[in-house]
Amino acid sequence: MKGKKYLLSLLFALIFCLLLTTEFDFVQASIIKDVFNEKQEFQRAKEIANLALEERLNGNLSQAEKHWTEIITQFPHNPEFWQNGENLKGFQDLLKEAIADYDQVLILNPKDAKTFNNRGNAEVGLGNWKEALADYQKAVALEPDFSLAIANESYVLYELGQSDESLEIMRNLVKRFPLFAEPRAALTALLWDQGFQGEAESNWVSAVGINPHYQDIDWIKQKKRWPPKMINALNSFFSLN
Repeated sequence: MKGKKYLLSLLFALIFCLLLTTEFDFVQASIIKDVFNEKQEFQRAKEIANLALEERLNGNLSQAEKHWTEIITQFPHNPEFWQNGENLKGFQDLLKEAIADYDQVLILNPKDAKTFNNRGNAEVGLGNWKEALADYQKAVALEPDFSLAIANESYVLYELGQSDESLEIMRNLVKRFPLFAEPRAALTALLWDQGFQGEAESNWVSAVGINPHYQDIDWIKQKKRWPPKMINALNSFFSLN
């Protein structure tokens, strides 16, 4: 049983790396083949996973999701497979369905900080700010150095009108992670909105020096998906600079 769980975990790790790449890495595919060479019970799961990878890399997210659903049906108690399935749903903005799958992951692993953060992201997409805040705070409680979850908590607090607390969290985050561009860009927006122009401009220079993408408001909307008030605050900064 331990060997089976180990192989499942290793399969997930390899597949997850492949999902994040833009090209199919045949070297990694051969590693998957070697791992399961002597385990026929996983042969079908491997085949389906490869099909899912091909569909994902070709942009056919709906078909990739179907393949992952088939794997989940075979291995319903494996949280890693559930997470792959719900990540694909999130990519397609099937947010309610994604949240349902995140719920299942958290039943299987209630201490998964990443899944709490991801579910919070889905809740943000639906405008469920209080639910999102609870998820982000739970993620941070589980992993106090989870910088993305900390930043997300700050965004939602700002959206809920708790600007002072949001600003304090973001300032502390920048101090802890000075080379993390996103909180610096966000801090720029928060500072500018609250009248700290000099400090805002200083953080902006640092943010775009680390990552110039933050000069593109459409990129922030589509890729980072900041809440509306954060977007408006940054737009105000852009309009006067």
